[in-house]
Parts: sequence; C-alpha cells; structure tokens
Amino acid sequence: MWKSLIRSFSNSSRPAEFRIGNWTQDQRDQVPWFCETLLRFGCLFFLLILFSPAPSNSKETQVPVLRTGSFLSDAFSESGTEAAVPELQIFAEFNQFQVASGSQLTLEVRVIIPEGWHLYSIQSSESKDFVPTRLKASSSVHLLKDSLRENTPLLQWDAVLEKQVYLHQGQMLLEQDYRISPDASLGIQDLEGELIFQACNNNVCAPLTRQPFAAALVIRP
Repeated sequence: MWKSLIRSFSNSSRPAEFRIGNWTQDQRDQVPWFCETLLRFGCLFFLLILFSPAPSNSKETQVPVLRTGSFLSDAFSESGTEAAVPELQIFAEFNQFQVASGSQLTLEVRVIIPEGWHLYSIQSSESKDFVPTRLKASSSVHLLKDSLRENTPLLQWDAVLEKQVYLHQGQMLLEQDYRISPDASLGIQDLEGELIFQACNNNVCAPLTRQPFAAALVIRP
C-alpha cells in the first residue's frame, strides 16, 4: 500500500519531463542511483508525517505521595489527595448507668487503634506540629467537671514528625468527669459526643478526623 501511495504521489506532483517511471533505460542509467532512492524515501517520510497521530496533551495520572512533615502545615499529600483515615472502635459508658439529677459521674471512653497506627496524647505541643486527641461531649444536662484524663502515653519516635512525641498504640483510655444538671428531666439522657483525633503511621498522617460516639444514661427520681 505504501509503495502505491508513493508512486501515486510522485506521478501527480512532478512535471512530466521529470517522471522517472516514463524514462527509458538509457535515461535512467544517466541519473545517479541515489537520487531516485532519496526521492522515494523523501515521499515516504512526508507521508509518515502526514498520517501520524497528533501528540497527546494529556498527562498521566501521578500516584499521590504524602509529604513527611508537619501535619498542620500539610495534612494532605502534595497532590492534594487525602490519606485514608483508619476506622477506630470507640466504646463509651458512664461508671453509673442510672443517677439522680445533680449527681457526679465519670465517662469512660476506650478507643481501639488499628495495628500500625497511633493517636497522639491529649497533651498539647508547644511546637504546634500535631493536634492532641480530645473529646467534645457536653450538653445542658451533662456539665463538664475537671479536665480530661488519659492512660499513660508512650514516648516514641514519630517518623512523620521526625521527633519523639507522646502517643498511644493499640488502645487509648480517656476519662472525663461530669455533673448532671439539677434541672435535668427524668428518663433517658444519653450523652452524644465526638472523638477528635489525627491518626498517623510510619509513613503518612491522616487529616484531622471526628468520630461520633454515645454513652447511655438514665436520670432517676
């Protein structure tokens, strides 16, 4: 097919006196052999350029790689893709299931952390390079009393922050004291709240996350 296209192009684009196909054998012998070869390869090169597909302007999708650095300065990857947030198991309950209005009680929260991940301590950092774990759980019935407490954290090297920090692996235990409002209505008064945390492993940090929980409570006479 290419030979026929080349012959057709050559015959239609050149004047009659230069049509090599109409020359006699003696006339052909007078033309250097490489001239005819160059002409044929020149036509082939032109046809290849003419029928070649146009270059594509689309860029291949790059695999996002999260930068290892401060969580607050770059919680996401350089490509803007979020790291997958691990699903925690949260078990919350009061140390008393039924109390009278005006009573004091303690909320106990147990957080199961997936293997390979860790949560940061509730202790704040002066460098502000990570967000401490905290609870957001209160209402007009459940009044906060005293500060949030945690089980003893581990002081370990964090490969993402590149320094030693206090963190929790495996599980994290939190305690928060409450006082029930004297005006609380009788009956079911469950507490709904959120665990606010950032989870990291040895390679990436997930964005700041809120995971809900609830603790059952009944106000008795």
